[in-house]
Amino acid sequence: MDAIEMNSLRKNIDLKLKNYGLSLFDELDNKSQERLIQIEEFIIKNREEVENYILQAKKLKLSISSVADSQDTKFTRKTVYNDAILKKFLEKSIEDEPDYFNEMKLKKLTEKLGALKEQYDKVINNILDVKILDLTIKEYKKEINRLCDINQGLNSVLSEKERTIQYLKSNNKHVLDNINFR
Repeated sequence: MDAIEMNSLRKNIDLKLKNYGLSLFDELDNKSQERLIQIEEFIIKNREEVENYILQAKKLKLSISSVADSQDTKFTRKTVYNDAILKKFLEKSIEDEPDYFNEMKLKKLTEKLGALKEQYDKVINNILDVKILDLTIKEYKKEINRLCDINQGLNSVLSEKERTIQYLKSNNKHVLDNINFR
C-alpha cells in the first residue's frame, strides 16, 4: 500500500472513530493503530467482494434472454416467444425465482406508497372542503343574525305603525261619530 492510500485509510479510520465517539487515531498506541488498519482493510476488501457478488448475481438473474443466450441452451429468444409452452414455462419459472434483491417487495411498497399518497391527498382535500364549509357556515350565520336584527327592527317599526293605524282608526271613529252626531 502506498503512502497516499495509507493516508486515505487513516483519514477514513479517524472519521469513523469520531463518528463512533472513540479516541482519535493519532492518540492510539501503534498496536491498536495497526489492528484498526487491518480491520479497515478487511472491511474494504469484504465490501468489494460483496459488490462483485451482487453484480454477478444480477448478471445471473433468470430471464428469457439469459436462458436463450446461455451456452447450455440450443435455441433462440425467437423460439421461446413462438412456443407458448416454453414461454409460459419460463415466465412462471421467473416468477418463482427467489427475490434476492427485494425487487418485488420494493415494487409492492412503491405501489402501497402511491396508494397512501393518494389517500393522503384525498384526506387533505376533504379537510380543506370541511374548513371551507365551516367558514361558509360562519358567514351564513353572521348574515342570518344580521338579517334577524333587521327583521326585528322592521317588526318593531311594523308594530309601531300598526299602533298608529289603530290609534288613527280609533280617532277616525270618534271623529265620524262626532260628525254623525251633528
